[in-house]
Amino acid sequence: MRSGRHLRKYRVKKRRLVAVISMIVAVAVALILIFAVFPNFQKQTKNEEQMPAAQESAAATSVVSSAAPTQTVPPTTAPTEPQPAPSQDTQTQPIKQTFENTAFVGNSCLDDLYTYGLIPEADFFFRLGLTVDQVFEKTTATGTVPVIDELNGKTYDDVFLMFGENELGWSFPDIFIEDYGKVIDAVKEKVPSAKIIVQSIFPVSRAVNQRNQEGENNERIAQYNAMLAQLCADKGVVFADVGTPLADAEGFLPDDASSDGVHPNKDYCLVWVDTLKQYL
Repeated sequence: MRSGRHLRKYRVKKRRLVAVISMIVAVAVALILIFAVFPNFQKQTKNEEQMPAAQESAAATSVVSSAAPTQTVPPTTAPTEPQPAPSQDTQTQPIKQTFENTAFVGNSCLDDLYTYGLIPEADFFFRLGLTVDQVFEKTTATGTVPVIDELNGKTYDDVFLMFGENELGWSFPDIFIEDYGKVIDAVKEKVPSAKIIVQSIFPVSRAVNQRNQEGENNERIAQYNAMLAQLCADKGVVFADVGTPLADAEGFLPDDASSDGVHPNKDYCLVWVDTLKQYL
């Protein structure tokens, strides 16, 4: 009887021990799972918390980038309707670079441009000593008709006139201006489509200015040029100041610019040509 009782107690204790051990094992397994899963859960939670912040930052950057102006991106769309051509008044006209379809009419100063061959594409109609009242009567050195009639039947874009050096000794400058006006009117009649450019009278050297022969002095030249500028304004033609670029600081033609103090040499004629190009 005692032996059976002890056996039952032993079995009870064993079951209890097994239960305790099972509980301990279960708790241990639970703890292992907790420590294994919880860090990953924490990391995932942290990442999920950071993602909205990163998305907000990216969105903000996108907004800033799209708001910033860019100059390198060309328009992506072309107008679907044809655009009207700009009017003639608003179009930028090309600058004429040569003297093609251009005529020069005047005195012996033009002989320098012709002799040096600086404007070979232009036509020259001149005569040594020619004055504004003789242009209707005298011919060029090789011509058969009056100088002004050389323009008959021709079409030019530009006509440059050069008179005044031989008229400085005239007693009445007003007569010179009146006759010059007649020359301008004749050019308008013969070449109505041409732009007329009246060139100023060149300054003279100090030596020529001091001799003052036939009215050749810079004070007289300045008076004539002022009258020519007013004549051009009245006639609606262009006045070209071609003398100032050739003059020195005191307004004289430099000694090295001319052999006679009146007609510029080749180097200064090149300056003259550059000035003329501004009026094409």
